[in-house]
Amino acid sequence: MALPSSYLRVCCNQSVEESLAHLFLHCSFAQSCWSSIGLNIGQQDPFSTLDNLRAQLNVPFFVEIIILRSWGIWMQRNDYIFKGIQPN
Repeated sequence: MALPSSYLRVCCNQSVEESLAHLFLHCSFAQSCWSSIGLNIGQQDPFSTLDNLRAQLNVPFFVEIIILRSWGIWMQRNDYIFKGIQPN
């Protein structure tokens, strides 16, 4: 699923359309966010990635970790788009 065409890949400064898979999994910013909590995303499809993350985390609150990290990536993206704050 692609986001509206007016949104470019803002977190990794590429000037092509952003997709959800790119935003949350494949861009360099997202990958650094995941690696900061000890997770290696790779370039797999989203469903394989979820299975891989579940195996890496091996905790009962796996879904909560994924939701919170995804929300953080989304908020960083929105801060950049709407407030001009660089992702960090």
